[in-house]
Amino acid sequence: MPTNSFYNEFISDLKSRQADKFTKKYQSVDALIIDDIQMIMGKDATQNAFFDIFNELQQHGKQVIITSDRLPDQLEQLDPRLTSR
Repeated sequence: MPTNSFYNEFISDLKSRQADKFTKKYQSVDALIIDDIQMIMGKDATQNAFFDIFNELQQHGKQVIITSDRLPDQLEQLDPRLTSR
């Protein structure tokens, strides 16, 4: 899934006050592939939502794959909790 799709869905559900629906949807998958994680740099609410989903999936032994066209040290505006993973 492109990160901008993840972001757009998050914002849409947040505006319609359905953030729980968004979180539950992604916490229930067996694997999550996020492409271009740099697209959420500087978007704190989206990063927090992704971090919570990531942790939930990891705790349940699910697979999370994150890609970027930048090296981790070039993701300055990405939460350090995400770049360390």
